[in-house]
Amino acid sequence: MFSATEFQDEFRKYAIKEMGISSMQFYYWDKLQANIYDNVMSMTPYILEERQMRVTQIDIFSRLMMDRILWLAGPVNDLMSATVQAQLLFLESVDRNKDITIYIDTPGGSVKSGLSMIDNMMLCEADIKTVNTGMAASMGSLLLGAGTKGKRSTLRFSR
Repeated sequence: MFSATEFQDEFRKYAIKEMGISSMQFYYWDKLQANIYDNVMSMTPYILEERQMRVTQIDIFSRLMMDRILWLAGPVNDLMSATVQAQLLFLESVDRNKDITIYIDTPGGSVKSGLSMIDNMMLCEADIKTVNTGMAASMGSLLLGAGTKGKRSTLRFSR
């Protein structure tokens, strides 16, 4: 099991080495993420993770990814698609025998971006659990349906 910092470093290394993303592109993507989600990040809860006499502060989404949980919220676009695909490939490379859970809350969006995520979901040997947590409209409904048969669900008040 990776520590939070090791997990983030491994994801960066994987994106650069295995996905062929240049370190400069990764740097700009990271900065872009910070700018786009600046207001969200200020609202993003951070938790303290205790491990073997160490305490680390980590954002909740990184912690969820450590538990093989991805959060797909907002419009489906190229940035979301690239992020989710990289996360799927990374989690697949860490352990292809453990399920990956994707929580979906999206009004839909780009068909091209959504279909590339679905292709990647189908490529994974790990079972993909999909859960509708709010709305899965348009491309979101296709993403929800792309989960492994028998592992697709929707919460009571989601649409």
